[in-house]
Amino acid sequence: MLFLIITQFLLATLLIILILLHQPSSQGLGSMNGQAGVSGSRSAFEAGLNRVTSGIAILFFLISIVLYSSH
Repeated sequence: MLFLIITQFLLATLLIILILLHQPSSQGLGSMNGQAGVSGSRSAFEAGLNRVTSGIAILFFLISIVLYSSH
């Protein structure tokens, strides 16, 4: 149980870092202020970053369910 809690903490920290590494887009709240984002083309780094972020988010979600159900 302690292992899952520590793992979830590390995944949460890593998820925050990965989300902050993403490039801003022209959509969302930034477009309301008139701030221009990057073009629609994604680099290989951005595509890989999206996959890693999605995988970490899924792991975090699954561990959250396991921790909730075991409590």
